[in-house]
Amino acid sequence: MTEAQQRKKEKIDYIIEQCKYLRAKEKLTINNFGKRQDLKLYIWKNAEYNQEKNINNTVRIETKRFGEIEDKTDEITFENLREELERIYIYKNYSE
Repeated sequence: MTEAQQRKKEKIDYIIEQCKYLRAKEKLTINNFGKRQDLKLYIWKNAEYNQEKNINNTVRIETKRFGEIEDKTDEITFENLREELERIYIYKNYSE
């Protein structure tokens, strides 16, 4: 694994771990994301999330580059979060 691949993996692992601790409606902001580290992610926990019953445990992501919205997702389950973060990381329209 190259150093760049290791950094990418560590960043994605960190984001996933932080998303586990978010409460309903809470937001996580991630700077310097993507191949060029020029993306800013805003990740929101589902407003309907019920921590006690673990119901609606999803997040949605808004990606900005230079202050402009580049991408928005629908609700993402934790099973699909890594895949979605990988897609955003290498998205050709704004990371390559």
